[in-house]
Amino acid sequence: MFPADSKIVQIDVHEPEFGMNRRVDEAILCDARAALEALTAAAGRERWAAGAWLSRVRELQRAWKERLAQYDGEAPLHPAAFFRALREALPPDVLYSWDGGDFAHWGRAILPARQAGGWLRLGPLGTIGSSLPNALALQLAHPRRPVAAITGDGALGFYLAEMDSAVRHKLPIVVIVGNDAGWGLERELQTAATGSAETVACELQAARYDVVMQGFGGGGETVERVEEVGPAVRRAFAAGRPYCLNVRVRGARSPFTEWQIAGKRR
Repeated sequence: MFPADSKIVQIDVHEPEFGMNRRVDEAILCDARAALEALTAAAGRERWAAGAWLSRVRELQRAWKERLAQYDGEAPLHPAAFFRALREALPPDVLYSWDGGDFAHWGRAILPARQAGGWLRLGPLGTIGSSLPNALALQLAHPRRPVAAITGDGALGFYLAEMDSAVRHKLPIVVIVGNDAGWGLERELQTAATGSAETVACELQAARYDVVMQGFGGGGETVERVEEVGPAVRRAFAAGRPYCLNVRVRGARSPFTEWQIAGKRR
């Protein structure tokens, strides 16, 4: 959401896109990179005096990090506690393939994007479940790099058989599945909309997705406690074959879902 008095500048190589979604104050028909380079050169070396605005942004960032650090590591794991431990254990050059859903939304809030092309999301169509096939593509494109697919148990069900593809083609991706035995985001949206704890078609089995990967010929294990995260992650990336970490987590409404619910209530 943009404030009503915001000035909107749109840069695009395709003229019909101008003003497609909202009124623009200035339209620049140009490649985005070339436009930004030209704007930077035009600005010269004068330092922008951000002042109070920048201080406020830093204050909000500190508060956000403090919020993400407050969740406990008791079993079943809160997703934020899991991702804090995961952040410390991942290889520094890991490439991410993200799915949708509350579990992945917690991770995207905590794990920083470190390099161009290394943070692959679902895209504008929201093709839920595609983190697994996307991870295969990432591994094919970067055969010497570690690749992690981060997904929830609901989303994983769409392309579960691609574990077989990973094993057959010897693509050593690591599938990290947050298992809260349900469609977490839908569960939260339903309970918020109805005010009832009862949900429709949101509950799943607490299945052993690590055993599914083993059945296809890969490796895997279940993670239930925060102290297990680091050793399990290191074993997964050292295995040299497709590996699934089946992480038992509690259902927890992500900040993204809270934002969605707040927007519906306004």
